Amino acid sequence: MRKESRVFDRWELKYVVTIKQMYQLMGAVEPYVVMDENGNDGVYKIKSLYFDSYDFRYYHEKINGNKFRQKVRLRGYGDIKNDDDVFFEIKQRYNSTVQKRRVGLKLDDAYELIDDELMDKDKYSKKKLKVLEEIKYLSSMHSLQPKAIVSYDRKAYMGKYEDGLRITFDTNLKCRKTNMNLEQKSSEQYFIHPGYAVLEIKTNEKVPIWLISIIQRFSVEAERVSKYCLSVEKLYNL
Repeated sequence: MRKESRVFDRWELKYVVTIKQMYQLMGAVEPYVVMDENGNDGVYKIKSLYFDSYDFRYYHEKINGNKFRQKVRLRGYGDIKNDDDVFFEIKQRYNSTVQKRRVGLKLDDAYELIDDELMDKDKYSKKKLKVLEEIKYLSSMHSLQPKAIVSYDRKAYMGKYEDGLRITFDTNLKCRKTNMNLEQKSSEQYFIHPGYAVLEIKTNEKVPIWLISIIQRFSVEAERVSKYCLSVEKLYNL
């Protein structure tokens, strides 16, 4: 069950692996993990609407290797409908440490929040309001606008013995810049070849020794992978 308002502070590592490596890694980590309770056998679709300034401020923060950088996105799961719950998120990174603030609300309410200059504060709890006001501030300060919809299928695991350890494999990584509504279906294009997947390791503490050993065994190396940046480069020829 996804909570509607949360704050995450985590270490995050990313790898690009072949589909063959993905299945090998899944088999290797299996004794140490349990499958995510969401989705079908731990697999679910993620679709995110990313916002950025007219000159792609957030994109350049990542590309330039800024120690501190941000993203603002609206994220939904599965086949999204107007009355479904979605999540507004502010993702901040300082070096390898990631903080994510998220708040859940109905998709129609999320669109209303984007379109309206003034926010009906009486609709939201104090906890939600704090994040939503920050999103409105960032939107106003940087004149944020929808830039890309990014979608993929995620297979997720959680550590059996390490609290906060999460291992995910993302496939079918696609993007679009038309029909910028999460509930709409439209033609998309791959921003990573379908023969590859993105492995992400998120942990509250250090990466456990058993997982380091598995990563080394299959000779995969951490990369500076940003789904948003790769999508922007594909869609806008940056």
